[in-house]
Amino acid sequence: MKLRTPQSEGERFVRLLFDEKGRVRSDNEFVRTSLYSIHITNWLKYFSMDQILLVHEEDIRRNLAKVLREVELFLQIKTFFQPSMFQHKKRTCFIHDGVERCSPRWGSELPKPCVNETLKQKLRDFFRPFNREFEKAVGQTFLWTNW
Repeated sequence: MKLRTPQSEGERFVRLLFDEKGRVRSDNEFVRTSLYSIHITNWLKYFSMDQILLVHEEDIRRNLAKVLREVELFLQIKTFFQPSMFQHKKRTCFIHDGVERCSPRWGSELPKPCVNETLKQKLRDFFRPFNREFEKAVGQTFLWTNW
């Protein structure tokens, strides 16, 4: 099995998300899944915003027990999760053969892909209008929509 490196993951990422002319593949499953404005628009045909709970990944990483309590309250279900049920793993990192390797915080983690700034900017430009539509639809702003 070939070792997955930031470089190899970056190359795979680029092949998946960009066509041969360097355009974002809007038909790619990962891209389509990330078009939250389209999904929320569909959901809002059937549900009002007060029936939808948006959970921020940053909050999950910071305090999973608190987020789960908020979910329980939102769903109006009996409290089950307690802070004592969760253990925060300290992440340890080391350098091996010039590559930083870290123990995973959430199951298995693949190396973060190395992608050049030009392609990152193309992704930002592609997603920006969708992200703004999403923020407008839900009446919230998100850290990840402004990069």
